[in-house]
Amino acid sequence: SCQLLKHDLIREYTGTWMDTIRDGEFQLANTNKLIYYYEGATGLKTGFTANAGFCISASAIRDDMELVAVVLGSTTSKERFDSAKALLNYGFGAYALADVTPKEPLPDLEVKMGEADTVKVGLAEVGKLLVKKEQLSSVTTEVELADSVQAPVAQGAEVGQLVVSVDGKEVRRIPLVAQEEVPRLTFSGMFSNMWERMATGRT
Repeated sequence: SCQLLKHDLIREYTGTWMDTIRDGEFQLANTNKLIYYYEGATGLKTGFTANAGFCISASAIRDDMELVAVVLGSTTSKERFDSAKALLNYGFGAYALADVTPKEPLPDLEVKMGEADTVKVGLAEVGKLLVKKEQLSSVTTEVELADSVQAPVAQGAEVGQLVVSVDGKEVRRIPLVAQEEVPRLTFSGMFSNMWERMATGRT
């Protein structure tokens, strides 16, 4: 279910309550009743077999947080929907996404022997962390960044880490990466660079 939700297009199908095909000749109704009555429902799939009973993988989004509830072995269709709703309600009530993106811009990193003196640094992935709501105020971050890096620097190269802690305990490390490529200075580039520094008075 979570793999399917990586594709935004899936929600256009699983999140639709009713639709028609063949120029309105046939009407389709979603078997997932949560789409109709559960706030933020986006899908996903109902099922039934004699051995597994009534099943559902139900997804919903609220406040930019998407949860998936999986229910197996229900004895009735209503029971599976009620169970999925209860699980989603619990998740949205007890958990939240903490934004761990640094509030201040990350410092540029010095590049030695590069065509540029510095390179911009950014997070390699989304800076969000799922935590219990009562832990939101205890989420802290620390930037671990090298003093400098040697050219050449590839775009996306890891140059440090953002250490995320909850209640003082480390829970995640997000790579910090170079936002652009910095080629190594050629011999002619070093010569030009030296003359430019002399002409501008830079050392």
